[in-house]
Amino acid sequence: MGAYLCRLAPEVVGFSRDPVERRLPGATIFQSNTNTMRATRGVPPKARWYADKVAHYLRMYTPGGL
Repeated sequence: MGAYLCRLAPEVVGFSRDPVERRLPGATIFQSNTNTMRATRGVPPKARWYADKVAHYLRMYTPGGL
C-alpha cells in the first residue's frame, strides 16, 4: 500500500497550496485515478465526499489545528 501511494501521490499532490487541501488528492487516489485527478486539477466530484471526510479528520487530528 505504501509503495502504491509513494508512486502515485507525487503526480497529484501539487494542485493546491493549502496544507490540508494538498494532502487530499493523495488520500483520494483510492477513490479515483490519477488521470481523472490531473484532468480536474484536484479531487474529482465523484470522490469529493471522501476528500471532505479526510479533511475533517485531518483538521481534528493535526497538531496545531491545520
